Amino acid sequence: MTEYHQKITIDGTPAYLWDYDGWQMIPGNMDQQEPRYILAHSLKALLSQFRMKRNNGTPNEFHQSVVIAIQQMRRCLLNRTLRSCVYDSEVNPEEYQPVNGIGSVFLRASIYYVYIADWLEVFPRDQFLIIRAEDYFNNRSGILADVYEFLGLQHVDPELFRINNKSVVNRGIRSNMVMLRKTRIMLTDFFKPFNIKLAELLRDKKFMWNARV
Repeated sequence: MTEYHQKITIDGTPAYLWDYDGWQMIPGNMDQQEPRYILAHSLKALLSQFRMKRNNGTPNEFHQSVVIAIQQMRRCLLNRTLRSCVYDSEVNPEEYQPVNGIGSVFLRASIYYVYIADWLEVFPRDQFLIIRAEDYFNNRSGILADVYEFLGLQHVDPELFRINNKSVVNRGIRSNMVMLRKTRIMLTDFFKPFNIKLAELLRDKKFMWNARV
């Protein structure tokens, strides 16, 4: 009889959802334009990534970076599939690479539909608990209880509720930059078809999101 330890280890690395740029090394994927075998609110994610890479960035710089990223992705989609483009590390590279002071934002990481669809090709839907960040921040205790229930744990230690609801003390250097309305509209239009597919895939309309950031 196989025995399992009662301790649950959690890794909070968000890149596990999408970051598998080494897919070409898997047998069967050589010389392919997109992965064949993988075992491994969009707007807010982009703005957060830009703030992290460009702490002193301005709303106009972010807008110009978004324009460049969308152009890069649309050029790729002219001749290739969406899946091929989002798994190509040369399209919207993760590292901010400015040209004349302006670089592309990491657009492909926020097209969640493609990555989640690939995960669901390998694992059954009931093994995933997918939570929107805003739902967690608006109801930390409730979401924590949902996570415990999903993991089959009997109860939540009250001390964990207390820790989970504490304010962040060390926020480091954070930019207060906001997104321009024209940028929000542009990104909302770009992500809309992908978020519709995501909502259909997960059978939950809340994953269509809205334009507010």
